[in-house]
Amino acid sequence: MMRFIGDDDRKRSFVLPSRVVLTSGKVEGAENLLQERPMMLHFNEQCLAWLDNRESHENAGILLDFGRELHGGIRLLCPEVSPRARVRIRFGESVGEALTPVGERGATNDHDVRDFEVAMPWLSDQEWGQTGFRFVYLELLGEEAYVAFKATTAVFVRRDLPYRGSFRCNDPRVNEIFDTAAYTCHLCMQTHLWDGIKRDRLIWIGDSHPEMLTIRSVFGRQEILEDSLTALKEATPLPGWMNTMPTYSLWWLYILADWYRYTGDRQFPDTHKAYILDLTDILLNHIDEQGLMNLGDFFLDWPSRGAPDAMTGVQALAVQALEGVQELLPLWEEPERQQRVATAVRTLRGYLPTDATYKPAVAMAYLAGMISKEQAGAKLSGGVSGYSTFMSYYLLTATAKALDMTTALQNMRTYYGGMLDRGATTFWEDFHIEWLDGSAPLDRLPREGEKDIHGDFGDHCYRQYRHSLCHGWSSGPVPFLMENVLGIHFDSPGGSHITLSPDLGDLTYAEGRYPLPQGGEVWVRCEQTPDGLHTVYTAPEGIVVTVR
Repeated sequence: MMRFIGDDDRKRSFVLPSRVVLTSGKVEGAENLLQERPMMLHFNEQCLAWLDNRESHENAGILLDFGRELHGGIRLLCPEVSPRARVRIRFGESVGEALTPVGERGATNDHDVRDFEVAMPWLSDQEWGQTGFRFVYLELLGEEAYVAFKATTAVFVRRDLPYRGSFRCNDPRVNEIFDTAAYTCHLCMQTHLWDGIKRDRLIWIGDSHPEMLTIRSVFGRQEILEDSLTALKEATPLPGWMNTMPTYSLWWLYILADWYRYTGDRQFPDTHKAYILDLTDILLNHIDEQGLMNLGDFFLDWPSRGAPDAMTGVQALAVQALEGVQELLPLWEEPERQQRVATAVRTLRGYLPTDATYKPAVAMAYLAGMISKEQAGAKLSGGVSGYSTFMSYYLLTATAKALDMTTALQNMRTYYGGMLDRGATTFWEDFHIEWLDGSAPLDRLPREGEKDIHGDFGDHCYRQYRHSLCHGWSSGPVPFLMENVLGIHFDSPGGSHITLSPDLGDLTYAEGRYPLPQGGEVWVRCEQTPDGLHTVYTAPEGIVVTVR
């Protein structure tokens, strides 16, 4: 008797390569792989791509570009092959990674196998790989080997989700940033909400807050978010910390509370009531006599790992997480605990561990009400040096509020546009603006004197080619544009009352749709006119909208 444990409801599609980047050794007919063909093998196939090592001193190889970052693998249709032929398949998020063996320059098979050898049978139709990639290198092994391919298509695996939320404005670069950020998050919505599709195919819950904000802004209410929060809770009995990291338990609370603000459905927090209350009590016991949330480990993001300013960022995170708990406690009539949490929030907000200059910590402190607008503005000025992709939503939001929207939009164009200028089709685990100096785009090999944007940079656990170029935590521009440019804010959980407070900065117009948790969308259009900002909207019946 078969014992089913579930279905895979993700969609699979086959994608043709968009170009042949390069070939090595003896290769004929490579361009045939770019043509759409029936995906079925027959005898006497014509118009094949041949890789042939006979009478050659170099292995035959072909590097394919699928045009965009994908999640999945590759399907190879092989009608003819020499006996016992083997082929190396190597996936890469960049040209350089696809051409670099495991063990060199940070290239790894961590979390998934993306560099391996396979047997290539005659008249075979096989699929290989489960990773994040844009490029695939196929190398024929063996001195007397030959192989012919009829088709080499990517197997594109993702959730089949409509993009209910949208954003458009007069600036094509801003539109491209929004679309790329939304797609980045979409790819990370696999069996659960992952951090990355090549590496870190796990529920890293702290990293999921920007993803949650993007999901609700583009896809609306999705079970994957609740399933992921539940899965990690069940894997983390108290007093353990989520992902073994104390701050990630703070993020879990913050996400759950923010999700309730969006859905207005108390059933989900009710399910986790006991865990929320017990975790809250544990956290309150970690506030020391100075008013510091002393968890022993102050992880905010990787660029600030071990730096004193990370303490300020974590303190601000604690304020926001416990404020979220404050909003949940009235659901359960917990007045005594609510008073203790309110006191803790005041205590935490009143203690600033460092006079932080690290911009993500400054942004978090400002959004938590720990520093003034003037203090934040002075430290957030000066461009995007010191930005991190994980913290982008908080950085851009704080900049728009403490400085102005034009500055925030320009910073977003500079920072995220820098990745686009280097060939990004999804946004990265990390990025520093300094990496642009003298670097080549990821879709070709560096020329003499150029740096490899993928293979020459990175830090901490993501050095060189281990660096993920599709990381969901980098999708912060989506909620930033929705919440700050269009100015969409829920005044009550579930969105029955919504305030629109748009700020176009240097844009002449912007419009978009925002998904409501119960179905339907709010549509907003804002336009600069000689008489000032003109805003129009539509909303489903029963939704009260106020324009400010």
